[in-house]
Amino acid sequence: MGSIVSSHKIPFRQMHREDGGPVRYRKKCEIDDQVLDQSEIGRAYETPDGTLVEITDDELANMPLLTAKTIEVNGFLNADSGDSLQLDTPYVLAPGQGGEKPYVLMRRARQGSGKAAVGKVAMSGKEKLPRGQEDRIAQVQAQRMIREVGSQAADKGGWQAEGMDD
Repeated sequence: MGSIVSSHKIPFRQMHREDGGPVRYRKKCEIDDQVLDQSEIGRAYETPDGTLVEITDDELANMPLLTAKTIEVNGFLNADSGDSLQLDTPYVLAPGQGGEKPYVLMRRARQGSGKAAVGKVAMSGKEKLPRGQEDRIAQVQAQRMIREVGSQAADKGGWQAEGMDD
C-alpha cells in the first residue's frame, strides 16, 4: 500500500515576537528537569498506573505482526455506512508478488455487492484498520479506532463491523 495524499499546509514556525528568534521545543525529563538529546530518549509503554516499561528497537523489530505482509479481512459492512470521523488516510492498494489471485478474487466477489471490506494491516510498525471501498478495491482508507475519535463522537454514530474488536 502507498499513500495517495500529500499535505499542502503552509509550514509556519513559531517565533519570539520581541527579537524574531525561532522558538524551539526542548525535550526535558519530568523527574530531573534535564534537557535531553535525542540519543538519550527511549520508547516506553505506559501502564494504567503510570509505570513506564521500556521497549527497545530490537524488541519492536522482533514482535510478531501477523499482518506485516498481508491485509487480513475481518468482515464486511455496507459501503455507505460508518462514521466519517473514523476515516483517516487513503492509500492505493496493489497486489504484492504472489498476491495477484487473492486480489482479483476479492475484487470480483465484492463487485456490485454494496459492501466494503474491513480488516487489519501492519504499517509503520502499527496495526491499522483498513476499509476497502466497494467500487474501488484499489483504494483503501485507514480508519481510526473508536477510542481514537473520542467518546462523544463514538456515542453519536460510532460503528464496528461484526467480529471486529477495537
